[in-house]
Amino acid sequence: LKMSTGPNLPYDIVDMEGFALAKVCQAIQIPLISIKYVTDTGDTCDWRANLDSASKAFSAEASELILELSL
Repeated sequence: LKMSTGPNLPYDIVDMEGFALAKVCQAIQIPLISIKYVTDTGDTCDWRANLDSASKAFSAEASELILELSL
């Protein structure tokens, strides 16, 4: 787990929910792989407009990762 404090985080996005899950898994020593796909840019962009392409891209990436992990 990478942790940083203060307003100048060295990341483009922060996954607060994923971080909470990672902390719990780390504490009880359970491996965790978390992947997410960002569907909006934080402005007035409607995430629904990106949902179809995002779900296809996410599915492809997740499938590739699953294949790699099962080898």
